[in-house]
Amino acid sequence: FRRQWQIQPESMHSGAGILFRLTLRDIGPAVEVIRGVRSDNLEELVVEELVGSPLFGLRFRQNAARALLLPQPIQAEADVEEGSLEVLARQLLCRYGMLCRELYALAGRGLPWRLLYQTLVRLEWRGEIRRGFFVKGFSGGQFALPQAADQLTSHSRKELKDHYSSMILINACDPANLYGAASPLPLLHPVDSQWRFLRHPGNYLVLAEGMPVLAVEGRGSRLTPLRDLSGNEKREALGLLPQLLEGSGGLRRIRAVKVEYWDGQPVRGSEIVPYLKSLGFRDEYKAMIYHRQV
Repeated sequence: FRRQWQIQPESMHSGAGILFRLTLRDIGPAVEVIRGVRSDNLEELVVEELVGSPLFGLRFRQNAARALLLPQPIQAEADVEEGSLEVLARQLLCRYGMLCRELYALAGRGLPWRLLYQTLVRLEWRGEIRRGFFVKGFSGGQFALPQAADQLTSHSRKELKDHYSSMILINACDPANLYGAASPLPLLHPVDSQWRFLRHPGNYLVLAEGMPVLAVEGRGSRLTPLRDLSGNEKREALGLLPQLLEGSGGLRRIRAVKVEYWDGQPVRGSEIVPYLKSLGFRDEYKAMIYHRQV
């Protein structure tokens, strides 16, 4: 449109396709352009436009971290070099601090765990990492970087609680998130057995001492407590909701956080309304809303 006819149409897109809004005088030239788009040259045209697209560059950077979660092509074992296995082992150890079968499955690398296990054993023999049973709930041997091993073994639960006293908000697609569907650690609702937490970029978890206490779904529209929370814990967990406005997981930044449900029930009239109001949320029809501060 731009190159051939100097037309700047408005466009909207979704999973179903692209809609262009044109004036009456532009319809004729538009038909000619559309007729020129064929299956054999569509890819070439799209790639040519993407090269100079600032939006594409932005989206590429935003999705780079999420790309680490995608399953990798499966290689034949005979084609795997020891050097590449060692690079992979170091990469995952730097990411998690500790590595075991379940964490490796989460990485989705497509190679058998036994191949990486052999490489980890060799790294242990060299004295670069340590082997043991550091974290309860995981199966088989576990390998950790020396610093991570020291932290996991030398601190009591009380010391860890004092050190990691504040709650954090983590995206469901963050490689550091170990909870939810297709993750090594299950995430269950205390009452509803049918509830599932999906690894979707619009979903988040609030963690306290590394344990999930609040599920945040649909960019904050649905809040689900995962255990009984005291008043102070609710205030601290809900106080992290404004961080959703910063945007992550490859999604565009949102203008407001709109809470509609608390533990499966409408938020209006629920126990958390006073906490939300103290944080700056205001009443809206069937919801509580927090706007970006200007």
